[in-house]
Amino acid sequence: MSKNSTDVINRLTPYCNNPPLDLVEHFSRPLPIEVPNLWINILDLEASLEYTKIIQEHTLLGKGLGLVVLDDANNSNPFCYVTCGATRGWILHFYHDDDPKFEFSSLLNFNQAIQDAISAQRDIDDLVVESDFSFIDQSALNDRLVWLATEDQEGMVEEIITLFPLLQTSPVASMKLLAKHNSFYVREALACHIREYPTPELADIARMLSRDSQPQVAQLGKAAFTAISALTGEAGQ
Repeated sequence: MSKNSTDVINRLTPYCNNPPLDLVEHFSRPLPIEVPNLWINILDLEASLEYTKIIQEHTLLGKGLGLVVLDDANNSNPFCYVTCGATRGWILHFYHDDDPKFEFSSLLNFNQAIQDAISAQRDIDDLVVESDFSFIDQSALNDRLVWLATEDQEGMVEEIITLFPLLQTSPVASMKLLAKHNSFYVREALACHIREYPTPELADIARMLSRDSQPQVAQLGKAAFTAISALTGEAGQ
């Protein structure tokens, strides 16, 4: 390991446990990459850590996922490397006024998308992102969601909501636990998930969500129950 790599590890360690090798290599190379007319500004280690400190100290998700900032397009929507949890090694697009989204499954893919954008003269907001994350370990993802729901600590709700779009399986026991979560944002995300992946086994949970005290949850719960009914031929609530 080079002296430079060792320094990078030492600098990253306060912000993430066991800094991933690809992230260490990323910051060990000559950076930054700046293309002002495309709003592409890939940060060097010093600038990244300054922004990372802000993200981790002032956002719940930043600390929970161990986010390390990769770019600054001066739009408060940085791409961040995830260093914690089931999506460690992935790239999350952090939106300051919308839900964050996983857009790349690796730093390699993110960097390639940046190079492609520069070659094609595409703006940073027009990166060609990944859309299929079906390869993620669904069991590990489900276990992470259950752990988050059980812990119920600060920042857990934000991570649950961010992970939900990746979930493609619906173990009934897990869904029951999440349906009783004290945050209506989690129950809302669950109702959306069941609507997208309806199965007869989830009918009782969808029915419960359709009667939720929060109108937006109840509305989505009804839609979820309707989707299940279309499969089973059942009618009514």
